[in-house]
Amino acid sequence: MGDVSGVVDSENGKIEWRFDAESNTVFIRGNGKIKDFLGEPIFSTEYNPNWEQREDEPDYRIYPYITKDVGGEYESSYCVYMVRNAPWVASCFSNLVIEKGIVSIGSAAFYGCNNLKTVTLPDGLESIGRSAFQDCSGIKEINLPDGLKIIEESAFQGCGIKKLVLPDSVQTVGNMALPNDSEISISAKFAITREMFCTSDFSRTKILRRSTDWAEL
Repeated sequence: MGDVSGVVDSENGKIEWRFDAESNTVFIRGNGKIKDFLGEPIFSTEYNPNWEQREDEPDYRIYPYITKDVGGEYESSYCVYMVRNAPWVASCFSNLVIEKGIVSIGSAAFYGCNNLKTVTLPDGLESIGRSAFQDCSGIKEINLPDGLKIIEESAFQGCGIKKLVLPDSVQTVGNMALPNDSEISISAKFAITREMFCTSDFSRTKILRRSTDWAEL
């Protein structure tokens, strides 16, 4: 695939994106928020065959969630979302550079980009949306910028990240937002809970609250 470029609408105008084939990199620039690509959820306790991708809707994917009941026990239930592929997904890129000016990454913006390995996030980024990097299994590390405030539900679910540092600026982390079975280094002003991870096995998960003090979940 050769170089490709385009624009997507945003709340503050247009977001420009460009795929550079030589470096296998997607560059995104503009002001404001990268739009949401995740539809409203469908809740059900039973599987519905109509959720499967249909040939007449190639731009949509539908997938289930594992949710936690109010009694504190994990159980399987269906929370199904319709996902419209972002235009850059077809580029099968390995590197992502989001430039300064972007303050929010919308839901499912890079969902399922399995070839993605390196991510550069800009100063001034304030929020990462639901499922923004979900199932990007090739990402092994990512630097979150100071000033980031919100990490929404499932943002890094299914990523291959082994170590993650949350800046002091982070105020909210959604359910299942953090990667599984990782060594997570925490520098934050809030409590880290099991609900923030998409796993029931915490044998390989550690929380570093201070430089020499490890805590188990």
